[in-house]
Amino acid sequence: MIHTLRCSPCVDHPRLAMFDSLLRKGIGINCNLDLTDIQWLQASLPVKDGGLGVRRISLLASSAFLASASATDTLQQQLLFRSSIAGTTDASVSMVRDVWSTAYATDCPTGPPATKRSTWDRVATASERKAMTSSLSDATDKARLLSVASPHSSDWLHALPLSGCGLRLDDHAIHIAVGLRLRANICEPHQCPCKRTAWSVVQRGQRGITT
Repeated sequence: MIHTLRCSPCVDHPRLAMFDSLLRKGIGINCNLDLTDIQWLQASLPVKDGGLGVRRISLLASSAFLASASATDTLQQQLLFRSSIAGTTDASVSMVRDVWSTAYATDCPTGPPATKRSTWDRVATASERKAMTSSLSDATDKARLLSVASPHSSDWLHALPLSGCGLRLDDHAIHIAVGLRLRANICEPHQCPCKRTAWSVVQRGQRGITT
């Protein structure tokens, strides 16, 4: 998919949204969670920014294409040196640059930094994170986002799932860890035998009562 994004000016193509929808559905199935729009927005952020690192293709489309165009510009000019179109600007590149610049209200990167996708993506990610933070009215949610983006708080997402070293998390642990990170609904109230209201953690359709 990244190869396609780097080679094709597919910004705003409707199929990208469909692909993102499949990604969102896949996370929901694998983690047994029903993600809201704001939770999916957080999940699609890089891990270091408090997300799960499952990036939205629609967000990466312009960054990947523009980085590839900048990185191969010199080679293209060399190949087209004797061609009648040598030195001309690719219309698709200009179009995507205009879309990117308008979307993030800033000038496009130039020079060597423009050849790296991370340079373009950093601006897009910062914009997404700012939009998500501004939409959080609860101080608890804002504190949670700062917490999951702090150093080493996301190390468990980078750990290799090695059972021999005790690094493999079971389905139940993944369900709870991701749910707490995104503040997804992982519990539901139930009537305890002692007649008091308690909460149970829902895992793959089964209820495990917690204390």
